[in-house]
Formats: sequence, structure tokens, C-alpha cells
Amino acid sequence: MNENSYDVTVIIPVYNTEEFVEESILSVLDEKELNVELLLIDDGSTDDSAKIIDYYADQNLSVKAFHQPNKGLSSARNLGLENASGKYICYLDSDDYYIPGKLAQAFHLCEEKKLDLLFMTYMNFFYDNLAKEKWNIHRTEQVMRRGSYPQEPVTGIELLNSFQAQDEFSVMVCMQMAKRSMIEEHHIRYIDDIIFEDAPYTYQVVLHSKRAMACNEALFRRRIRDNSLEHRPANVKRCLGAFRGIMPMIHSMQSVHGEFGNYRNAVSAELQRRFRFTARAYHELEQEKRGEFYECCTDEEKILFDSFIKLYSDECEKNQKFKSLKRKTNYYRKKLKRNKRKIKNFEIPLSLK
Repeated sequence: MNENSYDVTVIIPVYNTEEFVEESILSVLDEKELNVELLLIDDGSTDDSAKIIDYYADQNLSVKAFHQPNKGLSSARNLGLENASGKYICYLDSDDYYIPGKLAQAFHLCEEKKLDLLFMTYMNFFYDNLAKEKWNIHRTEQVMRRGSYPQEPVTGIELLNSFQAQDEFSVMVCMQMAKRSMIEEHHIRYIDDIIFEDAPYTYQVVLHSKRAMACNEALFRRRIRDNSLEHRPANVKRCLGAFRGIMPMIHSMQSVHGEFGNYRNAVSAELQRRFRFTARAYHELEQEKRGEFYECCTDEEKILFDSFIKLYSDECEKNQKFKSLKRKTNYYRKKLKRNKRKIKNFEIPLSLK
């Protein structure tokens, strides 16, 4: 098959997911309606994941396996982008899987509407009862976005505004289908060696998309595991990841050259959200770890931190103290009322009269 005939390239980074990766691979290969290129990026796995992806690459011309030392999710996805040849790009995590027929549905909608970017959605499911008990706030058996969105293409910035108006914006890249030519034109890549890499990447894709849409069809099923990266406690690396995504987002905003029209608030709101997110991550660090975080920053990052993040973090601390004081005040107010009622209803014993 001529590589230029691929409709979609699906990039799956793989790291120690031997238990799940075959299900992810088969969910792509079962999509018979499309010419799909599948790029499997082994990111230094120490289990049998590498053997599994090599097996499928040997069996299928459209499947390519790559191996690299453990460099992280960003590096693995970037390696996939460098080797992709499909008209559109999709990502899938190696412990999730596509819902049958939905990848083709996404592609046909992109083709029909000549889209640069399509957002679909997903459905959660729990890996086991431990995950279910710990993360039961996640809706299951329901699509994760249910708002009302334009039925015809709009700019990515207009779509961002619609997402924010309905409080449904998500930076998760696995529910996106984006035109590869647009990604290459603006050289959109992930930032290496950070966590929360989805945010700056998605921000770039959205800002540069001239024709974008969202539909509430679930593209994939997302497995919630207790030990997944998303569900780990705050630490210095996570805080740095959140923080180091901000400057590239600012550069992305500048590269659009002010073409925001009436949607400046939507663009700035997402930057503000990342500032608050970083501030909360920093606020959750122990005092000693805060110093460690600060020492990891460059001079430029320290200026950015001192100018913005520290202010948000101090505000978090004030709010926390205020809420704590308010709780205590309410407690003593209720206790005083109870004591007043007791005093009012108290009767002096006859023997003391």
C-alpha cells in the first residue's frame, strides 16, 4: 500500500502495558472501512509490551513498531508524528480502545466538512473495584461531553469559546482528530520531559485550526486505573510539568498574531486556567518540596513564577485559611446556639431553691 493513501495515522505510545496493549491494537486493526496507519512507540518497556508490538508489526504492513529508551509520553508521541503519513492524526493510550466504527465516523465527518480539527468524546470504565472505589467521581456508561455545539465548522478559537461557555473544554488529545498538514505547517509538537503535555499541544492545535467542530459521539473507552499517571499525588515533577507548559502556550498565542476577534476572553481564560492549575499543584507541595521546585526553574521561569504563579498560590493559601476559619466560626456559632437553648430550658432543682 502506498503510504500516501493512509486516511488516518493512529499513534499509540506503549510503556509496560502488556496486559492491555493488544486490545488497543486490535481496536485499530478492526477498523476495516479505513486505510489506517498504526504507529506503536515502545518507550523503554521492561515487560513483554515490546514483543507484542513487534509481532503485530511483522504481521501487518500498515503497523510500524518503534523502540526508544524511556523518554516519556511527549517524546514517544513526537516520534510518532515524525513518522506519520496519514491525512489525519489520532492518538490512543495503550490501555484504552476504540469503539467499533467510531474512527471511520470521525474521518468521514472530517472529510465531509473539510475540517482541520474534530473533537469527539469518550466513555470511562473502571479497571477493577479498587479503582472504582477510589475514583467513583468519574461518570461511567455516559459520554463525557454532552453540550450543544455548532453543526457547521467554526474556527478553533470559536469552538474553544463554546467549550468554555458550557464548562466542557478538555485538553485530552485522544479524542481529537487533526489534519496532519495543519500540524506540520505550524510544526506543532509536544514538550519533551514534562507531565500534562496535552495542554500546550491542544492549545496550539485549537489556535491554528481554521475549520473545527465537536460532536458528542464517544470515540474510545478510557480505562481508569488506580496507578495511572493522572491519578498520582502532587510532586515536584508534576508541578514542573504543569508550569513548563505555560510559556509555550503564551508563544502559541503570540504566533496567531492577534487574530482573536471577539474571542480574546476564551484564549486568555485557558491561560488563566493553566496558571491556577499550576498554583494549586505548587500549593499542594510540602514546604521543602516548594524550594526544590523553585531551584529547578530557570531564571526566566522564576520571573514568570514570581510574577503570576506565586500570586495565585498565595491566594489559594488565603482562601484555605479563610475556609478553615469560616468552618470554625460556624462550628462555634452552632455550639453557642445549642448552649443558649440548654440554658434557657434549664430548670433549677427544688432542693436548690
